[in-house]
Amino acid sequence: MDLQANSTFMLSLTFDQTTWPASITKCLDDKDLEEGIVHLTDNLDAIAGDKDFRNWGTWLADNVKGTHNRTFYFKPLLDKIKDRYDYVFIDTPPATDIKVDNIMVATDYVVVVQETKRFAFEGSKDLTSSYLQTLYNDFNDEINIQVAGILLVLLDKNHSVEQRIVKKNDRIFWQREYIWSNN
Repeated sequence: MDLQANSTFMLSLTFDQTTWPASITKCLDDKDLEEGIVHLTDNLDAIAGDKDFRNWGTWLADNVKGTHNRTFYFKPLLDKIKDRYDYVFIDTPPATDIKVDNIMVATDYVVVVQETKRFAFEGSKDLTSSYLQTLYNDFNDEINIQVAGILLVLLDKNHSVEQRIVKKNDRIFWQREYIWSNN
């Protein structure tokens, strides 16, 4: 569900997958994730991402009435297939909009991928505190989101600013539990 569809591109190259039966956007439009599933190996299935996903928020606004229904559009579609899998990974755009809201309310765990840069660190703090707290405040009995971790990427071990960001991540994220409440 990432707009760049990098995961789809890499899976296509890795598994010589030249055609996909349906993109995630078409699956969502048709209310059927099953139509897009491609069996790549005994341990890996995938649904192709596509650049049209960028328009999905507008599609939801135009076609689904009510904030709750728009926010929870994806969840019942995922619920129909998720029991077949040990894990379902969803690559999301770096945003906090209705598209990402749909993914978050349907998931149990969130892994935040963060570059070791100042603004990325601030964004991770905002996502794990303010954004997820807002979702919990709005839908507390209907969601069960836990932060599974912060995955630091593109780290330059020799850069002192990046080392400070790593230490801040350690202090902020690993020394507290994320339990959202109605407070």
